[in-house]
Amino acid sequence: TVALFGMPYYTLLPVIARDILDVGPDGLGLLGAAGGVGAIAGAGIIAAFSSSRWLRALMFWGGVSTGILLVFFGVSTNFPASLVIAVGLGLLLQLFYTGAFTLVQVASPAAIRGRVFGLFMLAMGVSPLGMLLLGVEAEMLSPTIALVITGVALSTLLAAVAAAVPE
Repeated sequence: TVALFGMPYYTLLPVIARDILDVGPDGLGLLGAAGGVGAIAGAGIIAAFSSSRWLRALMFWGGVSTGILLVFFGVSTNFPASLVIAVGLGLLLQLFYTGAFTLVQVASPAAIRGRVFGLFMLAMGVSPLGMLLLGVEAEMLSPTIALVITGVALSTLLAAVAAAVPE
């Protein structure tokens, strides 16, 4: 779900920078860099909390919170606020992805780890489909509405999965 609904927001950054925030190429670069700063911070957090219990919690809350921040990012028209939100998105996406990668490797028996990781990577391959979906939504509705729909869908789906499979 995060690959389908979370990560594709990057494809709208040029439109957000140009049409909503009116910051041009320099602002676009800063938005991308802000996400990178957040990702570095997220990697540090994951490194500090290495138990599988913590990784599951960080992964879940990282994914759900990504959806919430996507809604805020979609409605933001203030560049400094958008930069802060982009840092948060980078951090949360890193928590989710690194936590998921780590848990897949740790929880899989050594004899089938490569196959399990291959299936995991296959699931990650839906991101371009999410980019297409987000682009169509942005074209038909608006980038703001597309990000709000995507954020709500992501948080709702992850909460539903957590309720169905609490462990």
